[in-house]
Amino acid sequence: MITQRHFGARALVNPLALLYAAIAVMVLALTAQRSFYPHDHWTFWIFRASFWHLLRQQDLYARYGRHDLFKYSPTAAVLFAPLAFPPYALALLIWNALNASALIYAIKRIARKSDIALVILLVMSELFVSMQASQCNALIAALIIMAFVALERGRQIRGYLAIAIGLAMKIVPVAALTLAVFHARKLRGAAIFALWVLVLFLLPLM
Repeated sequence: MITQRHFGARALVNPLALLYAAIAVMVLALTAQRSFYPHDHWTFWIFRASFWHLLRQQDLYARYGRHDLFKYSPTAAVLFAPLAFPPYALALLIWNALNASALIYAIKRIARKSDIALVILLVMSELFVSMQASQCNALIAALIIMAFVALERGRQIRGYLAIAIGLAMKIVPVAALTLAVFHARKLRGAAIFALWVLVLFLLPLM
């Protein structure tokens, strides 16, 4: 009986479950903060507006009212399309949840099972800062990790697609191309990556 109670108590304080709950609360709280209270961060507002600017053939890189500039590629404006239609609070909730869940998924793909909780704990502060500013840093980090995992498993199509999507949003993922140095079929990989870049480059023209 003592042993059963002991294991039952351990199950009730599962570190991963607590971390998932904490991140869920963080997603909801930061969404509420940026949706219903005055703030100086307009990053997500610009993400949404960039799609409509592209659709209406307006200058993507002109100042957005009294706010900041759009600093991403036209392809990124297309990728923000699913976030441009829902109400602001719902779209921001989806965006925050996407960033958090993508990073957790990537960590679970690369970390040993016994280390997952520790790794998530180590990145939680950066995840909080990124989501509070409505940035895409967590998503970019997740794409780089998933590219690494895919290339390690010989799945070049998935790996180079992850890098190309990340590159459409920020320049940082280009560093992930150094992973190709350690893998065979480099010419095939270069061709796949070039094809994905071309597809994503042409996407806004549609």
